[in-house]
Amino acid sequence: MKPVKSPHFPRIFTASPVIFVSKGILWSFLILLLSLNILARGSVDSYWSKHLQVLMNPTSPIAHLTLAQEHWQIGDWQKAKNELLITQELSQYQQPNSDVLGLTISPLDLLREWAQEPARLAKELQFWQTIMKEKPDYRDAYLQASVLSFKLNKLDDARGYLDQATSLDPNFPIASHLSQLLNTFQSR
Repeated sequence: MKPVKSPHFPRIFTASPVIFVSKGILWSFLILLLSLNILARGSVDSYWSKHLQVLMNPTSPIAHLTLAQEHWQIGDWQKAKNELLITQELSQYQQPNSDVLGLTISPLDLLREWAQEPARLAKELQFWQTIMKEKPDYRDAYLQASVLSFKLNKLDDARGYLDQATSLDPNFPIASHLSQLLNTFQSR
């Protein structure tokens, strides 16, 4: 009896070039991801870096306190208040003898201080409004009123005061910088 021969199918491509190309694509992709990660670390802005600190250390009162301060600075008062309450709760679990750098003031005291801030800013805004009535050509009064309105999250009023300051002195560089800042916040 004759041995049975299996059919021979010729390969068009051998496996080694396909494996070589796939390994090259994989390594290229990994190198690209690594380089993007390294580049992205330097370009994370302050707001997101504070969020990353909280994500990396969720039980750290300092991380929550710095995030609360960041929220307060951008005018997101409710999130700032929530983060301060979390800071207060977390700081209760700290050891009594530990000196936590940055927690020299109670988060609740800081919250009370921040709660008084809008009233203080409104009073200061009224002061600058009286100055504007007395001296309608005083550019800095309009600029101060614009900044205070911005801090009070009254963006339309801030824009009006800024336009008035710009009309008094069109080449004032601080006014153009504040205008860019207002445009950024109004586009959100």
